Amino acid sequence: MDAAEGSARKRETLRKYEILRGHGAIERVFREGKKVNGKLVSVFYLPNPEKKVAFVASRQYRKAVKRNRVKRLLREIYRKNKDLFPDGHWILYGKFFDPIPDYHQLKQDVIKTMEVFKKAHQNND
Repeated sequence: MDAAEGSARKRETLRKYEILRGHGAIERVFREGKKVNGKLVSVFYLPNPEKKVAFVASRQYRKAVKRNRVKRLLREIYRKNKDLFPDGHWILYGKFFDPIPDYHQLKQDVIKTMEVFKKAHQNND
């Protein structure tokens, strides 16, 4: 890879300042935000000039290891597909499924859910 290729590549990192933090901020998105349900994920959105995201897994995953796996998969999907998400505060909520869905299943559901979200809210914002 030469310098021209490296500078043209899209940066696919998830920075600390991109993470939505704090119980109050997350509760506000759950309470006041718009929600779209997919089969495996729910997406919550609250308009805001900055883009921030939180990742939540259902507490029905009894073991923390499983919840962390779902959140890790959601983080990776977001990191690779940031362009799907306009500015605002986002929560990606992984619903309970046993066994845990794999990366590709979750990715397809996030993409479908975002398409539904954009169709439903393109004229409302």
